[in-house]
Amino acid sequence: MRSAGPPSTPGQAPCRHAARYVAPVMLLALLSASSAFGQAAPAAPADNNAPVTRQEYEALKKELAEMRTELTAAKKERADQQSDNDAYFKDLEKIVKDVQDNAKAHTPGSTKLIITGDAAVGFTAQRGAPSSFNAGVAPRFLWELNDRILFDAAMDIGLNGNADGSGSTSFNLQISNVSYLVNDYITVGAGLFVVPFGQYHNHFDPPWINPLPDDPLIFSDGGLAPGSAIGAFVSGVIPVASTKVNYAVYGSNGPSLEVTDPNTLGSLHFDNYGDLNNNKAYGGRIGFLPTPELEVGYSIQYGQAGPQGFDQNVNALLQAVDVSYRKQYDLIGGTIHARAEWVWSNVGNATYTTYDSSGNTTYGPNTFNNDSNGGYFLISYRPTLASYKILRNFEIIGRYDRMDIPVDAPNGKHDQRYTVGLDYWFDPRVVLKTAYECDDIANAPGAPAFMVQIGVGF
Repeated sequence: MRSAGPPSTPGQAPCRHAARYVAPVMLLALLSASSAFGQAAPAAPADNNAPVTRQEYEALKKELAEMRTELTAAKKERADQQSDNDAYFKDLEKIVKDVQDNAKAHTPGSTKLIITGDAAVGFTAQRGAPSSFNAGVAPRFLWELNDRILFDAAMDIGLNGNADGSGSTSFNLQISNVSYLVNDYITVGAGLFVVPFGQYHNHFDPPWINPLPDDPLIFSDGGLAPGSAIGAFVSGVIPVASTKVNYAVYGSNGPSLEVTDPNTLGSLHFDNYGDLNNNKAYGGRIGFLPTPELEVGYSIQYGQAGPQGFDQNVNALLQAVDVSYRKQYDLIGGTIHARAEWVWSNVGNATYTTYDSSGNTTYGPNTFNNDSNGGYFLISYRPTLASYKILRNFEIIGRYDRMDIPVDAPNGKHDQRYTVGLDYWFDPRVVLKTAYECDDIANAPGAPAFMVQIGVGF
């Protein structure tokens, strides 16, 4: 079988073989001429009508038969070559079709579903409260309808302990949105999403990423920063020379101002999944990465906070700055990770009055300054260049965090905490964390705690 190749130019083979027959014909003509002029003695005039001898006839017949055989072989060779060419292109078309079918089969579609998430199991022993185990899981579902449309859903499932020893299971939907990739620099989406305010909730709070068992004060329940919200968003990353700029802007149901509970008057509730007024909250974050190891960011959110029916117009302005740095140094034989975030919450002043079921005043009327702030600083060291593998799996962590709420407010306090921890990483997604935490609360006794947690990412 001949190896398939590109087709030859039509007519080349017949012309090449025909050239082989020109020499024999010319030779016959010269032999005839020499027989007429090569006689030693004068001869009678040539007779043009002299018959051809049998020998000459047979020779000419043989030559014609050879020419016919060679022409037939040339035609066959050309036909075989054309057949090979047809087979070559047919095989090529089949290869192209197979590649197209394979690419189409692996294009993300309605059957492309990724299940990921995290889980944690822990133990806490805190002064003034019974020691207790806890557990939770947060599955996340990523469904790519095609290469531009993505549906994202996640929920937190945990166990809640009560003072009488009983418990219940909590289920909180944290993410449920659809996004569309416009191009490499713009993604738009809508639904329930993690608010791009600061870095912690978007990047660091999963238990297999956060090196400590608990959240900083400003990002915990009752903190100063939003977690999830319902609305629409636009985000992306823009390269600028050797640096990068990431951005996110959004509009959502705004936070709700507490006006009925006398213990938390003036505080903001961020899980306002059904907005209590017609005005929305608008905000965003911009981050700058001058080098891959360093990122600095600024966040802002503004919106009306007073609930429907509250006769005072109260607006809430939130701002935050953040910085994150991670780099490996040969001099210290390991990797340093440092990050810090600070949040300012400015809520418009209002006059608060609360009543009991009989209409009697239980609080107020009272007006107080409602500006709060807080933040944290965390640094960790991991000996990633140590000679012994077991040492490379350890990480030492220290964190300072605080939150200041005006003391004139019903829930006003100055709370600061110091936490040290030691982690052991079994692999990049499984970590055993131990930590000791002590706090300093103005006009209140401290409640130091010892915590152990296993964080898993899947």
